Amino acid sequence: MWDMVTDGEHWRNCPLDVQGLATTAVEAARRAVQEAAISRRQQWQVTTTGSLITSAFSALENLIVGGHRADGWAPLSGFFETKDGWIRLHGNYPHHAGAILRALDATDKRSLQTSLSRVNAEEAEEVVIRCGGVAAAVRTPEEWQLHPQEIATCGDPWFSVKSKGPRRTLEGGILPMDGVRVLDLTRVIAGPTCSQLFACLGADVLRVDPPGRSELEDQYYSNAMGKRSAVADWGNIKRI
Repeated sequence: MWDMVTDGEHWRNCPLDVQGLATTAVEAARRAVQEAAISRRQQWQVTTTGSLITSAFSALENLIVGGHRADGWAPLSGFFETKDGWIRLHGNYPHHAGAILRALDATDKRSLQTSLSRVNAEEAEEVVIRCGGVAAAVRTPEEWQLHPQEIATCGDPWFSVKSKGPRRTLEGGILPMDGVRVLDLTRVIAGPTCSQLFACLGADVLRVDPPGRSELEDQYYSNAMGKRSAVADWGNIKRI
C-alpha cells in the first residue's frame, strides 16, 4: 500500500470521503491482480501511487478530443430542488434526457426547474422512472432505511458470483488475465472501467452496445482501451 501522507494531497473538499473510497477500491484491485499473477506463476509486481489514482479517477475531466476538453456533465444531470426537497437526475444520455423532459412536461432546464418546484421529490422520482429515465429522490439515512429497496436488500452482499460449470485453470501467459474472455454489456463509467482494467491486463474483452443508442463519444474514449466493440439488438435474439 502507498503512503497517502507523502504521496498526493487531498483531492477536493467534499462531505463524502471520495479519496478514501478511490484508494481503497484501487488497492483491492491491485491485490487481486497480484494474486492472479502469482497463481499463474508470473513474475509481476503490481504497484500504484496516489497521483496515478488521482489521474485515473479524473480521466474524463482531463480528456481532450479534437482540441476540446471533454464535458462529463449534461444540463439535465445533477441535483435539482423540488417542492419538498431535492432529487438527483441523470440526463447525460439523450434518451434519458428525453425521458426526464417528457415525464415532467418540460422543454429545457429552466422549465424543468419550474416543474420540479411544483412536485415532491418522490413523486418526481416515480414519474421519471416510469417514463424510462433515471432519478433518485434525496433521502436521509433514516428515510432510506424505510425504503422497500433497502428493506429487501439490506442483508444481501453487494455482488455474488454464480458458476455454471467447472472452472478452467489458467497457467502461464504473459499478463495476469491472458486467456480470459469477457463479454462487456455495461455502461456509465463503473462497468466499462472494470472491463477496461481486464483488457489492459490481457483479457479479450468484447463490448456490446444496442443499436440506436451509441455510447457518449468522450466516455467511450475514456474507458474503451484494449476492447473490441460490436452492436447487437438483444430484443431480437433470433438474429444474434
